[in-house]
Amino acid sequence: MKKSNNYSNKTDAEVIEVYKNNSHWRTKQEIETYFYQKYMPLCKKYSYKFKYLSSFEDNIQECYFMLINALEYIKMDKIKKPEIYSFGITFRGYLTSYFISQMKQYREVYSVEESEEKAGYTTGVGSRNHKDNNAAYRNKEYENNLIFNLYKEEFEETLPEKEKRLFQMLADGMRKKDIVKELGEKHTANLTFWTSKLAKKYTEFNNTIGYELGL
Repeated sequence: MKKSNNYSNKTDAEVIEVYKNNSHWRTKQEIETYFYQKYMPLCKKYSYKFKYLSSFEDNIQECYFMLINALEYIKMDKIKKPEIYSFGITFRGYLTSYFISQMKQYREVYSVEESEEKAGYTTGVGSRNHKDNNAAYRNKEYENNLIFNLYKEEFEETLPEKEKRLFQMLADGMRKKDIVKELGEKHTANLTFWTSKLAKKYTEFNNTIGYELGL
């Protein structure tokens, strides 16, 4: 693709506004190319992480299609602070949704049957329901863990220092009594309050980037 530097002196929001207000295909293609090159590290990260689903090259190509979808469907009036808005956050949400859906299909076709057969499940109706329920639970747990790892650093940056420390300790699997001692709290009731507050922020963060958590 031909490299375009026409938009490097604009904010992402300003470039998107040009994209929305200009119907000429060449201008749209230039902007698509500009963002594709700007966020190529993000594309490579996802393409490599999910290369077990398809080839790295095919994943890179799918990233371009997801970028176009994000540009087409993003609403300018939803951007609260255009001067600091990063299209990369929106694009990341689209990439996550796409690869998560592909991962689900892959696991349903290749992983569930094999893992359950090895576990010794029978083919009766009762065991089939049990099998489906367990598979759905494991897929959801795997999916949430994947989302957590992809966005852990970004989420931490949104937190004040105390909540950031709590988040890190929870992620490390520390015991409640040790966390209470580390944070200087008097009892676990305070920890419950801060943990609930942190969980709400985490849910809101994931919803903002395009992945709705049913917590």
